[in-house]
Amino acid sequence: MNQMVGYGTSTDDGDQWEAAFIMEGTYGSYVWRTAEQKGKIYICARRRSNYQELATLEHHAKIVESRLMVSEDGKRFTDAGLFQRTYGDETAFTIDSNGRITAIARRGANRTAELIRLDPPYQNPIAKDLGRYIGGPFTFLYDQWRIVAGRNIVDGRPVTQVCLLDGDNLVDLVRLPSGGDCSYPSMVSLCPGCILVAWYSSHEDAHAKIYTAKLNFN
Repeated sequence: MNQMVGYGTSTDDGDQWEAAFIMEGTYGSYVWRTAEQKGKIYICARRRSNYQELATLEHHAKIVESRLMVSEDGKRFTDAGLFQRTYGDETAFTIDSNGRITAIARRGANRTAELIRLDPPYQNPIAKDLGRYIGGPFTFLYDQWRIVAGRNIVDGRPVTQVCLLDGDNLVDLVRLPSGGDCSYPSMVSLCPGCILVAWYSSHEDAHAKIYTAKLNFN
């Protein structure tokens, strides 16, 4: 992890992409998902506390912290604050118009996920245990709803599930066709009252495939 660095690319039309570039400031970090608000790009950067070197991965998860990084151009990032001191992992953000960040944070070593809220200047995170494992989390603002998706463990097996964040709690909405190696959902608004969701799964055979579905909201 200490030798990792983030790479990015960009497109104007979704068809032609520019050559990959190094995201300055991310060396020594494992970066995950971006969120945009008022022209600034925010990203989760996981790193080992004090860049510790380990001979094995036995104690790795415990010393991984998650930090918020911010950029004006999507290419040069600076540190904006710490929000997970231990067991840091993949984290997805939504950002309100007042700058409040609502984050869904996976935790290392298969621990249960956290709901984390951060207000500017992002120095005092408030975390709540969500009581379930969430791998590859995604969160999305759709009208007045905050949608959360990711890999859950249900009856002892992994599935990709879509939920609604109601206050500090998750309400299950739909279990996507999934199983085995599955997760990494993403969503976009497709039409009034519907969302396009994409995810990967290996439930049909041993080879993971990418799936899409349209979810209708009444």
